[in-house]
Amino acid sequence: MQSVARFWLLVGVWVMVPAIAVANMPLGPFFGAVRLAYWPVAPVAVLIEVVALKLFFDLSWKQAATVGVLVNVITAVVGVPLYPVISLALYPVLTPFVTGVFGYGAMVEVGALSFGFGVLDAGLELLLLRHLFKVSITLGRGLAFLIANLLSAAVLFGAIYWSEISSRLSEEEFQSVMQAHDAEIAVLAELLAELPGHFVYNSEARLDPLFHEAWTETWGNRLDSMTVREVQVVVGPDLEVLKSDRLPGERRLAAIRSEGDTRMQRVLIGEGRTFYTVTLVYDGITRFYSVSGLFPASDPPD
Repeated sequence: MQSVARFWLLVGVWVMVPAIAVANMPLGPFFGAVRLAYWPVAPVAVLIEVVALKLFFDLSWKQAATVGVLVNVITAVVGVPLYPVISLALYPVLTPFVTGVFGYGAMVEVGALSFGFGVLDAGLELLLLRHLFKVSITLGRGLAFLIANLLSAAVLFGAIYWSEISSRLSEEEFQSVMQAHDAEIAVLAELLAELPGHFVYNSEARLDPLFHEAWTETWGNRLDSMTVREVQVVVGPDLEVLKSDRLPGERRLAAIRSEGDTRMQRVLIGEGRTFYTVTLVYDGITRFYSVSGLFPASDPPD
């Protein structure tokens, strides 16, 4: 009885810890897609867990490999609908934690989500090991398997970090774009400053418009006179488009750079047309705000 109680105590801890990690991450609901995009990392992650199963769970290599692959497949399938719901549900409750401790940045998001989802994976996989595959779980085994999952998460984080570093915009390009569109970026900063005062929050349901309609109309008319091609605002998990020229063609991210509360992406649209997305962020006391504008490239990089 004591071992059963200790097991469920660990399960509770494994649910709460990643909750804190994913709570303030706008990327949270979409992180499953990010992990799928880095699918070459999956065999390495599974191998780490297979080794842990072999060394700490008294399984043969064949058993460890079979169980390791199956629990990862089941977790991946179950996680598709489950993890986004957890992220969205906990976002408004624990918003200040991550950015309050670590600040804001793309890699802070990725690091926290990699950690949080890794811990969730460990908890779910331990449940499967215990109840589906009838593998004995002790405190030591549970901690060893948790560490294995965190090592797997570290591999994913390393792959994303390397990809981000290798595709980073140069300081010169970043400053060039900021200067070329400085007047309109200043207008977006003004828009960002107004978001908290015009956000419409309905605690019962998110059926109403995000913002006061007269305010939205005024800003829409103002943005229509600018060269910025698209403008969207984010409040917590909610997004609203204030302007869109509906540019045709597939969008491909070419490079990215973050400096302070400003994030810039070089985006290729259609047949290689170059645009820059400039995102300004503000982390309020109770929720996250951002404004993004899509600008045409004045002088596309060579």
